[in-house]
Amino acid sequence: EVIMTGNGLTLHYGLGGGTRVSGKPEKNKITLQEEGWFVLNSGVPVPATREEFMKVLSNIEALLVRATISKEMEEAMIRKVMMDISVPQMTGGPLASGVEECQCPE
Repeated sequence: EVIMTGNGLTLHYGLGGGTRVSGKPEKNKITLQEEGWFVLNSGVPVPATREEFMKVLSNIEALLVRATISKEMEEAMIRKVMMDISVPQMTGGPLASGVEECQCPE
């Protein structure tokens, strides 16, 4: 599960993501698009709207990653967390895909 907060909102990704096996490495990739993100409404996950997603994304205050699957776990490890960025000029690197210019809501 990933939790992202900003501008007074909290979004969740990966709620109920299936069975996990202790001791087995996982590799996950999350795209920063509104699909798959949820707002908890009285404890019930409701898909985030584009407006809610953009509101949080415009001012990320925390990005939390849950690495534990049970209270009995003795060890959890997170490795190679990366976040891609884009800039409006050529850098010599690969072109970014899925990027849009944001007109963030106020």
